[in-house]
Amino acid sequence: MSDQIWSFDELARFTKWEDAEVRYWAIDRLIRHFPEQACDVVAPFVLDDHDATPERVARHLGEHGGSKHHAILIRGFKLLRGTVPGYCLQALARLGYSGTVDLAATVLQRGDLHDSAVALVVETLADLGTPPARDLVREFVARKGELLAEPQALRGALRVVSASEIPDVLSRFVTALQWRGSHRAGEGFRTLMDALSIDDAGWCFRTGPSGRIELRKTIKAVESGYDCDILAALGETTIKQLAQRFRAGDHEEVVRAIADWTRGAAAKLPADPEDEMPARVAAAVGAFATTPILEGSEKLGHQFQQWVVGFELSAAFAIARYLNPMLALKRARGDLDRLLELAEVETAFVLDELPAAIAVICREDPVRAGKAQDWCLRMLEAQGPFFPKVVALETLGALRAVHFIPEVMEYLSDENSYVYGAADSARCRRWGRPSWPRRAPRSRPARSSPTPRTRSWCSCATSAHARRTRRSRRTSCGSWRRSAPDRPRSG
Repeated sequence: MSDQIWSFDELARFTKWEDAEVRYWAIDRLIRHFPEQACDVVAPFVLDDHDATPERVARHLGEHGGSKHHAILIRGFKLLRGTVPGYCLQALARLGYSGTVDLAATVLQRGDLHDSAVALVVETLADLGTPPARDLVREFVARKGELLAEPQALRGALRVVSASEIPDVLSRFVTALQWRGSHRAGEGFRTLMDALSIDDAGWCFRTGPSGRIELRKTIKAVESGYDCDILAALGETTIKQLAQRFRAGDHEEVVRAIADWTRGAAAKLPADPEDEMPARVAAAVGAFATTPILEGSEKLGHQFQQWVVGFELSAAFAIARYLNPMLALKRARGDLDRLLELAEVETAFVLDELPAAIAVICREDPVRAGKAQDWCLRMLEAQGPFFPKVVALETLGALRAVHFIPEVMEYLSDENSYVYGAADSARCRRWGRPSWPRRAPRSRPARSSPTPRTRSWCSCATSAHARRTRRSRRTSCGSWRRSAPDRPRSG
């Protein structure tokens, strides 16, 4: 058996330490190991002078705090700088503070907040979803259009606007990149694709010696990577026309040709009153084919144009194999067969919620749990696309399937980041975070117990390594040399 290295009371005492790095380490451990119990202890450190502590505490209070923490979060919003005010407002909104919208409106008159903090405010208002909050998001977009270069602001704006408003938002996005730099385009396009439930197919693109995309090879790679049939959906005539334009190398013609096919295919999809995604995708691809945005694309350079083409192709492939994953998940909840069928679809948009949805209906039903576990093993043994493997690993973790630990551990060394990340997540759900054993097993030679000095250094080093800041590395090494006292004095 293993146990925590530091107790709650010991960590709470470390929060009074003079060194800001030690305080950060103690607060980080309290949040990790005692999330509910730690709120009252860590709340005052929203105003700490450390670089990372206020943000860490504000985010934690948003998840586990209560109404009694409103006051300290309001102070943090009004007094602090950097991204912390944004996280303070986000926490207030999650804790049900009634004056969230009024507090956010004051940002329009403040000129001292960083763009990333204002972008968090916009995203928070969009998540809030009330009519006043949505109206305020539109006001932010109209008065501070340059914020759309920030992914959080773009995500918030796309969440509140209708399909007919998307072209205006994307036009402002392109203008914002002209002001803030095209190096932000990558994150912006990823945010756009996430908002429209479009899997980024850029990793499947194939180019020839000229550097131009070879359409047929790209389509074959997409079919292999996403287990779908794109050739049949596009048709031979369309593929020949698009391939000819790619060979010609005219950016405007390529974008317009892909957009025309995508809009036409989206219009032919079966009508569903609950599904607005085809209309939103069509509006987005059509916006990038308009003359003003094409001219702006030319000003932003070749790399931005490549992002536009990548987005257009990914949207076309998404329509060719169309599925609204979140709507499908909503309709499949409570039905294990439909959930497992959905889990075999190659998409990243169900990874966060689908394993939990499967675990909920299997929790008190051994028959269903056995069926889900058999499906997981079958997916892990299968060759081919990897998203079902990710869902299988996450599902085994959600089911707390202790007898499948060897299968999970095998994937910790997988080369694919999705797969080994899911294996690590499943391991942590079953075992929790690793901690130092208090005594050696009887079957092995006993080792000396860790001293308070080595315990302190190892914990500090772990925290420093996670944060990967030069200052924290100096601190951890310095703590080892100085040999910190066993019992810290409160500062």
